[in-house]
Amino acid sequence: MITLEGLSQQQMQIAEMLWKCRSLEDVDRLVRNMPPTYRQDAVLVKELLIAAGLDEVQETDLADRALVDIFGR
Repeated sequence: MITLEGLSQQQMQIAEMLWKCRSLEDVDRLVRNMPPTYRQDAVLVKELLIAAGLDEVQETDLADRALVDIFGR
């Protein structure tokens, strides 16, 4: 479960709309088509949702090995 703390009412509404999208392409389309007064908050909330999702990733063994292969040389 992703939880974002400290959002304004407008940002919470945007988060709910973004969360209902079925794909990242849908999210990008929604953000792109928002009125300018909402777009900046939409970009911020999108990035917060992505970061929060990444924080929940548990299995990183494959990524760890790939980083060692890339940078461990």
